[in-house]
Amino acid sequence: MPSTIADLFNANLLIPSLWPSAEVVFDAKTTRRVLCARSLRLGNNMGGVSVWHLLIVLIFFGLPIVLKLCGIGAKRVMMKNKATGQIKSGFYGFSWTYLFFGFWVPLFRGELGVAALHLFFTIITAGLWQLVVSFLYNKQYSNRLIEKGFRFSDTLAINQRAAERIGVDLDIHATA
Repeated sequence: MPSTIADLFNANLLIPSLWPSAEVVFDAKTTRRVLCARSLRLGNNMGGVSVWHLLIVLIFFGLPIVLKLCGIGAKRVMMKNKATGQIKSGFYGFSWTYLFFGFWVPLFRGELGVAALHLFFTIITAGLWQLVVSFLYNKQYSNRLIEKGFRFSDTLAINQRAAERIGVDLDIHATA
């Protein structure tokens, strides 16, 4: 009966209980027993899908959907420019879109200078910028719309919530 961890390792008793997909094999070059990890695969070894791939896909796509259903994420508020009559959507809250697509978001919203600046900082920080700005981008975008003359034109409840989250005075920035 093994009495030490080394004896458990040598007897192949420790590894299967800690790591079911691993095995201990004999290395002929070093004449020692070594831990050899086998991949957890569904299907055959040729083109099979590992459990880790499924987990990554569930986190990458499932988490945003679940959090969106729970009310976590960006909220839309309609904004209107009184001078031009133009209507745009403003946003507040966490931006999943920016997290996944980064500088493409301001580019498609017509903010070329902001997109270039965000691309520069994303490259310089190796993507960390994208994570941080996901919390800030929607608020900044809505503030830039307000600076261009847009005012909240949604329902009173949505306008109040947006003004509170963006940090502006609703009395000043409401459409009359």
